[in-house]
Amino acid sequence: MANKFMKKAIVAFAILSATSVLASCDTIKAKLPDSEYSSKILELDGITNNTLKRIYDAVVTEGDANSGVVLDNVLLALAEDQFGSFYELKDIITDDTKIADFAKNHSVYTDSDSSKMVLKVKYFYNSLLRRINEAFFGYTTNTNYAIRSIFYEQKFYVAEKADLYDLGTLTTFKEVQIDGADTADNVAKYFATDYLTVYKDYINRAILPAVMRKAIIEQYLYTKNYGTLGRSYARKVQYIALADSDYQTHTGKLMQAFAKDVINDATLCNTYDLSLLGDLYKGYFDWANMDATKKTLVTKIYDDAGYTKFTAAEDPSGKFVDTYKGTTYGGYIEDYLKITDDRSTNDTTKEKDFTGSGAYTKEVGMQIKQQALVAIDKTTDGWYTSSGLSSLPSDLKSRLFKIGVANEVDSGKTGELDYGYYINGHYYLTSTVYQNEETSTSYPYVIYDKTTTTWYLIRVDEAVKISKLGDGTGSYDTMAAHSGTDQTYWPIFRETVAREVAYLLSDTDTYKKSANQYYVDQAAIAYHDDYVYNYFKTTFPDLFD
Repeated sequence: MANKFMKKAIVAFAILSATSVLASCDTIKAKLPDSEYSSKILELDGITNNTLKRIYDAVVTEGDANSGVVLDNVLLALAEDQFGSFYELKDIITDDTKIADFAKNHSVYTDSDSSKMVLKVKYFYNSLLRRINEAFFGYTTNTNYAIRSIFYEQKFYVAEKADLYDLGTLTTFKEVQIDGADTADNVAKYFATDYLTVYKDYINRAILPAVMRKAIIEQYLYTKNYGTLGRSYARKVQYIALADSDYQTHTGKLMQAFAKDVINDATLCNTYDLSLLGDLYKGYFDWANMDATKKTLVTKIYDDAGYTKFTAAEDPSGKFVDTYKGTTYGGYIEDYLKITDDRSTNDTTKEKDFTGSGAYTKEVGMQIKQQALVAIDKTTDGWYTSSGLSSLPSDLKSRLFKIGVANEVDSGKTGELDYGYYINGHYYLTSTVYQNEETSTSYPYVIYDKTTTTWYLIRVDEAVKISKLGDGTGSYDTMAAHSGTDQTYWPIFRETVAREVAYLLSDTDTYKKSANQYYVDQAAIAYHDDYVYNYFKTTFPDLFD
């Protein structure tokens, strides 16, 4: 689509009447005439809120802060012009014919292969949906809406109503135990009805503006600074860090048992990821509702790791006989059982811990601990550059971002390599120095860090380098499969990786400023307000030479 940015994206008003008035005036402040409120920002039809009113209603007082609001609103309008709005896409996303027609009118989706154009629209829509889901998933653990690891939707709803968002009507609300095994993909379980509809106004005003502005920075990097993406050496990883438990060697043995029974199994390694290992470490399972296959696997891993359950003698009440010692929950139980009615044997320190110094019963205290434990996620996963992953030991982090890792991840080789270990379609980072002899031979990717007394498993799903994002030999285009990715997008896989990296870099001040300057230049703004003019001149001096 040709550049259709309106040359008077912000209209200049006839608010000055004479030179003599100019000489005596203070700084000029804009007032939008009523007749201009319906003027278009962009010379296009069908764009939601494509009027000057949208920008100026956001500007309440003069100054840099509100001049920045003008910039933000202009960039948002340009983003929706280029990509389309989320709800516009949502209305057509299940109809490939409508998607194809939509793509023809938005150059960002252009491709010689029409089927790829449809995929590009779907990918962008799903990337927006993912950002929305991530935001809502974050709210579930916000202490303003969660109490003792239970998310209360009503608290969130009432808070946003109070902030004057126009929300849909709800008569019932969810109260859901936060589960560390959940991800943003299943955030809908925390809400009583279609949150995309009920919270539409909130999503449009509180979430999407920032996401869309990042999207055009992503687009700028993808189209104008593509080489930067390959040089980022971004990594898509999932890793787990487990501290040594009070039971000596237990955590290391659990890691090895997981490697033996899951990672080494060609089927199970694709059924369960490292979050199961985190759950095993925590040790709190809903045994009654666990399917038989998983129950058998969990039991086998614990047995192979040498873990034992509490006996009837240790737990006369029979409450905890399915729990394994050496797990986090097992530690809670050992402490709980030290609280007795006998003053000579009662552990008063544990009693204070479990009762909140007498605020509630020990049974309630145990429930609070259980709920908090379920809510913990022991894994870290996603796309990262070398500026992230600060929680990894420096030597492991440095090794992760070596070019050798990028070479090995897609090499097709199996077994132990220079930087990692490839097994059953997955690549795991290894260490330069093995600090545990037992794991170094059988499972070299099970890493122990003596300094922090912590065990690590680091799975690397993607490792970007320049040639992979190119169009020659070794490009993502030439790869038949991509570990852990949605096969739907394999035909445009190189672009999806590049855009993930671009989005990751879109918070970088240098790229943000360059992209914003590019789009402001394209918009050819005519300034009507000295505050806005001075703000833009200071922010983008190269445009005013």
